[in-house]
Amino acid sequence: MKKIFLFIILIVTISFANSPLNINGADHQIIFWSFNHQFEQAEKLIDKKIAEKPDVPKYYFLRVVT
Repeated sequence: MKKIFLFIILIVTISFANSPLNINGADHQIIFWSFNHQFEQAEKLIDKKIAEKPDVPKYYFLRVVT
């Protein structure tokens, strides 16, 4: 049972490691403004990105956590 559990963890870890994580300059700017309590600027940029790409869920997530 322990070997099966370790095997499953290994497979899940490998699958997450192979998935691409696309972080661009706008994402860094949103996170920077959020951590520095500049929420209005971060929200404006998030709104702009949602308007450009409404099908990208990361901007909705950033909206929730900002």
